[in-house]
Amino acid sequence: MCRSCCFEQELPGNRFAEVVADNFAASRQMTRHLIDLGHKRIAFAFHPLHERDFVGAERLAGFKKAMAEAGLTKQASLLLEACEFGEGQY
Repeated sequence: MCRSCCFEQELPGNRFAEVVADNFAASRQMTRHLIDLGHKRIAFAFHPLHERDFVGAERLAGFKKAMAEAGLTKQASLLLEACEFGEGQY
């Protein structure tokens, strides 16, 4: 018997086990931790978001939610879109 597991893939009708991170909650919690430490100007760096980039979109949403909950104004200069690297580059 061949056992299968999908990592970071939520597929409708999937009959395999899934391991999926809660990117929204993790980003919100990390941002909240920085806020609790007294930080007010917190940057969020991300690679260019694509239509199918659910992970990046969820992380950005978690960051924005934590900032809004803390009453910190959204500053466009603190959202840093990093350049997109080619395959195999970091």
